[in-house]
Amino acid sequence: MPYCPKCGAEYLPGNTRCSDCDLELVDTPPKEEEDFDTETKSVLLCQTNDLINAEILEEALTEQGIPCLAKSSTGSYSGFGSISQVMKGVMIFVPEAALNKAIEIAETIIPDFERPNEEP
Repeated sequence: MPYCPKCGAEYLPGNTRCSDCDLELVDTPPKEEEDFDTETKSVLLCQTNDLINAEILEEALTEQGIPCLAKSSTGSYSGFGSISQVMKGVMIFVPEAALNKAIEIAETIIPDFERPNEEP
């Protein structure tokens, strides 16, 4: 059975593209996304009210193998699947060991990207 490498949808044989993601299907199911390890020291990558760019950043980080976690300005955490439900901004955390790579990615996505001076 072919699978979409992004969303993991399974298709009947003969299909070649994911109808949702418009990507070429692959023969093996995608690797399950790793959960954010709360035992690993995480650092604040950025804080933004631009939820569209936050979602794009999350996808780019994930594609590069960098897990991330979102915290809404109201204090609740989400594993990023529901970022669009956050209304008043989001803080994005990444593992400390991946910070430099995450900064490089964020600088290409978020206009006027600046790291916060200190964690909230």
